[in-house]
Amino acid sequence: DVSTGRLKRIFIFDGTIENDMEESHLSSFPFDVDDVPITFSSISTWSCHNQSQGGLKAHPGLDYDMRPMPKENKEGELMVKFWRGNMQEFELLGVSHEGPVDFKTPTGQARQRFTVTAFLKRGWAFYAFKVLVPFYCICALSFLNFLTDIDDIGTRTSNVFTLLLAAFAFIYMISEYLPKTSYLTCIDKVVFASLMMFTFCGCVSGITHWYYAFNPEGAQR
Repeated sequence: DVSTGRLKRIFIFDGTIENDMEESHLSSFPFDVDDVPITFSSISTWSCHNQSQGGLKAHPGLDYDMRPMPKENKEGELMVKFWRGNMQEFELLGVSHEGPVDFKTPTGQARQRFTVTAFLKRGWAFYAFKVLVPFYCICALSFLNFLTDIDDIGTRTSNVFTLLLAAFAFIYMISEYLPKTSYLTCIDKVVFASLMMFTFCGCVSGITHWYYAFNPEGAQR
């Protein structure tokens, strides 16, 4: 615009964004959400030295002056996303933007920063059907141990140890798909609770067998 000196340019950004999920966001894994900020900065040193163009003053070292684009100006959209939000394992919930924000570089140049934030939600179906459902099935099978005769402690103990071995083998298989954190995630708590359930079944089997051995008449009642 010759009268105001405003310049409108369109940039198309195409690339890959790597996001290392912060540990604070993984406590509810695999039902976690995350925000991915993408920051753009004006790094060009274009400046207007012709004060007759729109009455602009000379700004040596000043970069682009990014301004909001209100709808009443009919200048188009500030940001257009040519992407449906489909990605492996994650779902795009929405996108927000902030800025432009003014800041100065260590050399004294005035620049502006524009931040676009994408909000992502992890697809939990893979972990639910590959991890949670198998563990729930193993836990359900552990209760069948109580259908065995009380005095048959060998069979009961064998069943409990078999389920424990199956659980530990399953944990070893899925460990590469789980995040390595310094705390327990939601799925880690389910795994831990399942192991405690197997231990509980073994302890109950031992206690009932001991009670039957010393008080068979009371155990029959």
